[in-house]
Amino acid sequence: MTEDARAEDDASAATWSYRALTAEAATLFRLLGLHPGPAFGVPAAAAIAGLSTAHAHRLLDSLAGAHLLEQIAPDRYEFHDLLRAYATDQAQDEETPETRAAAVRRILTWYVHAADAAQGWINPGEAHIPLTPLDAGVAALTFDGYERAMAWYELESANLMAVAREAEAAGLDEIAWQLAAVLRSVHMLLNPFEDWLAMGHIGLRAARRLGDRGAEAEILESLGMACTQSHRLSEAADFHEGALAIRRELGDRLGESLSLNDIGLIRLRERRLSDAKSRFDEALTIFREISAPPVGGRRPGERRRGGVRTRCGRAGP
Repeated sequence: MTEDARAEDDASAATWSYRALTAEAATLFRLLGLHPGPAFGVPAAAAIAGLSTAHAHRLLDSLAGAHLLEQIAPDRYEFHDLLRAYATDQAQDEETPETRAAAVRRILTWYVHAADAAQGWINPGEAHIPLTPLDAGVAALTFDGYERAMAWYELESANLMAVAREAEAAGLDEIAWQLAAVLRSVHMLLNPFEDWLAMGHIGLRAARRLGDRGAEAEILESLGMACTQSHRLSEAADFHEGALAIRRELGDRLGESLSLNDIGLIRLRERRLSDAKSRFDEALTIFREISAPPVGGRRPGERRRGGVRTRCGRAGP
């Protein structure tokens, strides 16, 4: 049998299996074609369709039984490429643009909230940002400790990058920058530089399209951290100088002091000691003026990483 003939047979089998589904299972199959990656867990499937986890689980089992999905682990499923393309085509043909857009927004927002819950365990010393609310009926994912949160992040890291790209493609700029900001505190511990920088640039473009200067400063700071930790100090300084200018423009004194501290750390790495001292002194003056306690135990000249204070990005005493 030729490859083309085999593909035709597979498509024919998929069509027959799809037509035999219940209406609810067929709807879930179509909507899963809009998921940003080929593999997903039960909670993600529930979120994209606006179902309870138990209901989604039953429907997923029926899709796996019809050989339209493969169960690759307990509570986790995957499309083969042909079937994913078929599901996407059915969604385009049978769902309205409004229904498709709502499903995409539900799943992308769900991933942002799940990433935020994970980072609360992975790097609990970092602050959280306000997020776009989940849709009514969509259950937030929660974790009961560091190990489960980290396991989820490692399993979903490819999907999270796909979420960022899909958010940009769908014009969901608020979700795009929020995901980049949420994952900064995880990225700064694990240093996945390619994803960190790519997601940061997606988030930066999104913040600029929105005209959200505070969001832009957050993402510039994240990109500055990524460049610092990947030894691209000139780029890092440019990003942090950009964040500093915006924070001064907005009158964000605490943010201004943190940006000054970040620039001071870069100058210290470059052995530009006078400039580093000047930046640290400016940051300390602002801390004192606003009577702000050091954030997360952080003082000028220090950044907190994973509960261990570090100087210039290297663990120190």
